[in-house]
Amino acid sequence: DCNKNAIADDCEPDCDGNSIADECEINDGTVIDGNGNGIPDECEFTRFVKIDATGLNDGTSWENAFTDLQAALAAATPGDQLWVAAGTYRPADSELSFEVPDQVAVYGGFAGVETSGDDSDPDGNQTRLRGSLAGSRYLVRATDVGTDTILDGFTVGPGLTALIVTRGAPRLSRVTFSSNHSPSGSHGGA
Repeated sequence: DCNKNAIADDCEPDCDGNSIADECEINDGTVIDGNGNGIPDECEFTRFVKIDATGLNDGTSWENAFTDLQAALAAATPGDQLWVAAGTYRPADSELSFEVPDQVAVYGGFAGVETSGDDSDPDGNQTRLRGSLAGSRYLVRATDVGTDTILDGFTVGPGLTALIVTRGAPRLSRVTFSSNHSPSGSHGGA
């Protein structure tokens, strides 16, 4: 129990698999946590999403970007950033939503060539999250997420309820909700 919290080290987050809890490595200075989110920088990745990419579809670069935002969200791990290029992204079917994982930052507004997150331009590169053709009940869901969970640079809608947050406090920035409505008898949402 390297951090003396009464939790066995093998039960605590260990992103690099070296059997030393991340918190202990950060505290003793063997790894860097530049943004202070409790995840070693070496375990944080930028994954790319571009609807018309033609490469390997593994998210490792703009050329090899995921073409499906849901696949990118499913692959994301705490500390990751998703950079999403301009285009309209829909859930695969009406039963699915874009599920934003805890401690993942999802940024829209990219042209698909940028090398810096500061180059995101949602006005010039509109990135839209839209309901499926059959009508997704919720376009974006966030459950049990903290303030390290970010949605930035998107237009959300049209669709039914645009965003539903359950037990969480994600950060929203430069997000426009457009032409959304809640079905009769629902709990509402953004």
